Amino acid sequence: MRVAIIGYGVLAKQIESIFNIQASIIFDDFVSDAKSLNEYVNYFSDYKFIVAIGYKHLNLKSIITNDILLNGVFLKPQVHNSVFISNKTIINKGSIIYPMCNIDINVTVGYSCVINNSVTISHDTVVGNNSFIGPGVIVCGNVKIGDRVFIGAGSILTDGITIGNDVTIGSGSLINKNISNNKTVIGNPFKYVKKLNI
Repeated sequence: MRVAIIGYGVLAKQIESIFNIQASIIFDDFVSDAKSLNEYVNYFSDYKFIVAIGYKHLNLKSIITNDILLNGVFLKPQVHNSVFISNKTIINKGSIIYPMCNIDINVTVGYSCVINNSVTISHDTVVGNNSFIGPGVIVCGNVKIGDRVFIGAGSILTDGITIGNDVTIGSGSLINKNISNNKTVIGNPFKYVKKLNI
């Protein structure tokens, strides 16, 4: 079966390069020789999909992911061969694990997530669907991360905390308390802010 990539910015180009994937068809409204983004629904029977829509559009990514889960087929999760993953970890459909990550025992990574370079995720953690974890993030044990969460590079999430849905965490933040849905935070110690230009 051929591979279709939805979204063709830097993320898609990284995925192609890191995992040696060649797209047979591309859906992106900003690429001249690509199909329109909304045309992917006409190709479910002939392609396996990768959703390469970046962290600035996680709601759109979530809609497309759900559509593929109901009607199409994802390409198997892409995990770089330098990654350590415990044999009791679950990586769900559509997720991408970049090089040099360490994913501990009893971790669950949701659908269509991106775990960027050199991320550590400790035991018994759950990463929600369509979330994006930036390079060098450390997630300690028993952390619950909601859906459509962006965690900026170099952030640290301490043991046992819960991060709600649609949360944005700025780069270099120390998260040592729960964060409820739809919040944006940054800093060490973290503070709530209105919006980040990520």
